[in-house]
Amino acid sequence: MEPLARPDGRVPAGGSLDDLASAAVGSLNAGVRARDLDDADGAVAGLQRAHDVAVLLAARAPDRADALRVQADALYRLADVQLERGLADQARAGLDAAEGLYSRLGPDPGRIADVRARRGLAHADLGHGLSALVDVQSAVLHHVQALDGDDREHSPVGLATALAAAAAVQARHGSSQLALTAAQQAAALLTRLRSDRADRAARAQRADRVDRTDRTDRGTPADRAERADLVRALEVEIRMLRALDRTTQVDAPAQALAALVGADAVRALLDEPAPTPRLGLTYAVMHELVAPQTRAEVHGMLADPLDGVSIPGFLVEPHRLLDIAREGAATALALASYDPRLALAAGRDAACLYACAEELGLIEHPWPQVRMELARWLWLLSELGWLAATTGDVVLARDLAEHAQHPLVRAESGRHLPASIARSLADSGSRLRQLRRAVG
Repeated sequence: MEPLARPDGRVPAGGSLDDLASAAVGSLNAGVRARDLDDADGAVAGLQRAHDVAVLLAARAPDRADALRVQADALYRLADVQLERGLADQARAGLDAAEGLYSRLGPDPGRIADVRARRGLAHADLGHGLSALVDVQSAVLHHVQALDGDDREHSPVGLATALAAAAAVQARHGSSQLALTAAQQAAALLTRLRSDRADRAARAQRADRVDRTDRTDRGTPADRAERADLVRALEVEIRMLRALDRTTQVDAPAQALAALVGADAVRALLDEPAPTPRLGLTYAVMHELVAPQTRAEVHGMLADPLDGVSIPGFLVEPHRLLDIAREGAATALALASYDPRLALAAGRDAACLYACAEELGLIEHPWPQVRMELARWLWLLSELGWLAATTGDVVLARDLAEHAQHPLVRAESGRHLPASIARSLADSGSRLRQLRRAVG
C-alpha cells in the first residue's frame, strides 16, 4: 500500500513533510473513529496506514516528534484490536515498540503506564504470568506517580484502568486476594468517576451549557472505555469473592454489573463453577505456612493498602519493599521442597516486589549494595525457574528466565565485586543461561 500524504489519499509519498504529517494524523483519526463505531477492520486499516506514513515521515525527518507520536499511538491502539482478535503476540510486540517510541518523546508516566497495562493483558493471554504481573504493577506505579504531578485530570482514569487490568491479571496469574482488592478499588474509582461526569453533565444541562464531550448518555469513547473497565473489574470481583468463599458479599457487585450488562449475563456468570482460589505470599502468611519470624516480617503485606493501591509492592511501606522481598524470597525457597506450587506463588510475589523496588529507584545505590540486591533477585529467579521446569510448567520457567535478563545485565556490568557476590552472580547467571537453553 502506497503511503499517502493527506487523509483523502490523493497526494503521493513525495509530498512535503507537512503533507505527510497531515496524512498520518488523518489516518490515525480515521482509525480511531472506526474503532469507536466498532468497525475493527476499518480501525486496523486506518491505524496501520497512520503507522506506515509516520514511519516514512520519520525516515525523512528523524527529529520530528509528531512522527514518533503517531507511530506509538497507532501501535498502542492496534494492540487493542489485536487482543480482541486473539493476536496477543502481535499486540505484545507492538506495545514493546510503542513503549520505546513514547520513551524517546520524553517523560510521560501516564502514557507509559497505559502501554504497560495493555501489555500486561497481552502477556497474560500468552501465559507469561510474571511478566504480566510486573507490567500491571508498573502501570499502577506510574499512574500513582502521575497523580502527584501535573496530569491530575487524566491520572485517576488511567489508575482505574491500570487497577482493572491488574485485577484481571492477578485473577489469572497471581493471587485471588490481590485480584479481589484491585478489582474492588478499580470498581469504586470508576463508579465515582462516572458519577462525577454525570453530575457535571446534569449541572451543565441545567445551566443550558451542555458539554457534548461530557454527556455520559451520549456514549462517548471515553465513557465506553470506562464502562468496559468497570465491567471487567466487577466480573473479577464477583469471581474472586466466590473463589474465596465470600458469597454473601456478591449481591452488590452483581447488581452493579447487571445495570451494565443485563441480568441474564450476570446469572450466567453466577451459574459458572466457583473458581479455585489462587495462592500467593499472603496466603502462606495468613494460613501460617511459614515460620513465626517470617510471618511477623511479612505481616505488613496484610495491612490496609497504601494510597489505595493493592498489588504487590504497595501492600507495604515503600521503604520496606526490599525487606519484604527478601523475606518473601526466603519463604518461597523454604516452601520449595514440600509445596512447589505454593513456593512458586510466593516466589512470584517476591519477584514482583523486587521489580517494584527497582521501579521506585530503591535498587540504585550505593553500588555494592545494588549488586547484592540484584544477586538475591537473580538467585530467586533462577531457583524459581528451575522449580517451574521440574514441575512441568515450561511456560512459567521460560517467563522467569526472560524476566531475569534485565537484572542480569545490570548485575554483570560495572566494577569489581567482592568474591561472595561475584560467585553468587556467576552461579545464578550460569543457571539462568542453562535454563533458557533447556526451555527454549
